Amino acid sequence: MTINALILNSNPCIEYTLKNNQSNHPLNRQLRSLWSQGYKTQIFKEYVAYQFNFIFDPAYFGTICWTPFIFEFDEICLEAKHFRNKLLTAIHDCKLYQIPELPDRPRIIFFHEVKEVLVNPRSSNSKFKKAFHTHFHLEGSGRIHDVQHINRLIQSRVRRGFNRIQRSDTEIHEAIVIKDWSRRFHLDYNVKDFYNRRYAQDGDLVIDYKNSDLG
Repeated sequence: MTINALILNSNPCIEYTLKNNQSNHPLNRQLRSLWSQGYKTQIFKEYVAYQFNFIFDPAYFGTICWTPFIFEFDEICLEAKHFRNKLLTAIHDCKLYQIPELPDRPRIIFFHEVKEVLVNPRSSNSKFKKAFHTHFHLEGSGRIHDVQHINRLIQSRVRRGFNRIQRSDTEIHEAIVIKDWSRRFHLDYNVKDFYNRRYAQDGDLVIDYKNSDLG
């Protein structure tokens, strides 16, 4: 099967991965081999691992719980773009148009996962519905001292004025949680949702390939 045929028969994540201008790249040869054997989930896993093994070394892992809930993929991509811009301007203490180009800024990759949530719990019309939450993997930077520092930047400069994440935290709900990145726990963290949703209509929409710095 040719690279063009693979793209035509793939999902957006894999389409981004299998690039015409890099058809001879070892990664593409590996992914085409997996595709020919029907290993769709393994393609996604290999591509994600490639980012963390060869493109950049993540230092921080973040989880964002959006409120009000987000139910559409296009909408969550817009919110992720806004978050990305605010985060990078906070890290570099600059205006939006002054954000440095790669490699002079940290890379970031977003994954959007779905989970059943109770909508309108106090209403007689309450029901469970699948809503998105977000995970991101952030590269280290000389401008970020440690996980406490990036957390302070997010709390003081990113959340301020950001409607989806400015609601006050509670004991059982934190809008954003930042941890040190762990290869053991985070390398394949987002593969499980891709596998669980592989037969859903939007099951391929796990990695945010529009807002992520993919290599």
